[in-house]
Amino acid sequence: MSQKINMCLQSELGQVKTAVQRIMVFLDSSAPRMSPDDKTDLKLVFSELLINAVIHGNNSDSHKHVHLTAEIKNETLYSSIKDEGPGFDYERLIGGLDEADIFDENGRGVQIARSLTDSLGYNRRGNRIYFYKRMVQ
Repeated sequence: MSQKINMCLQSELGQVKTAVQRIMVFLDSSAPRMSPDDKTDLKLVFSELLINAVIHGNNSDSHKHVHLTAEIKNETLYSSIKDEGPGFDYERLIGGLDEADIFDENGRGVQIARSLTDSLGYNRRGNRIYFYKRMVQ
């Protein structure tokens, strides 16, 4: 059995906190045996990726939206986050940052999300990120 949530939020940073809270309520009700560590990891992952979509994807344009889906199936969370921006060169970030880039403002959120999920990737255009995380119970 799977459970799913779909959300659409305006590209405003204030909307991110509310969206993350809704996601956490969804996870609490849909995966009540999820470990506290997984909950903490996923809260950070969703926060980072939604902030990226709002700021970098949609340039904080409140007329644009961020679309999120999250589905729990077989004790695994599958999610995608899509912005309405032009996309970006994600291959550099997926490949990892150079040591010289570690203090750069751009890219850390994706690297954090990548380290806390089991798999992370983008669509060809670079405006939709997909990830999944197996939940430890």
